[in-house]
Amino acid sequence: DFHWIYWLGPLLAGLLVGLLIRCFIGDGKTRLILKSR
Repeated sequence: DFHWIYWLGPLLAGLLVGLLIRCFIGDGKTRLILKSR
């Protein structure tokens, strides 16, 4: 009955990890926030 959670969970986790890497963890070229000069 709740089979949609098996699709939604990994998709949301992937998006969240992607955003975290883009915003905080990535190097200076890929980072969007907290850019090092």
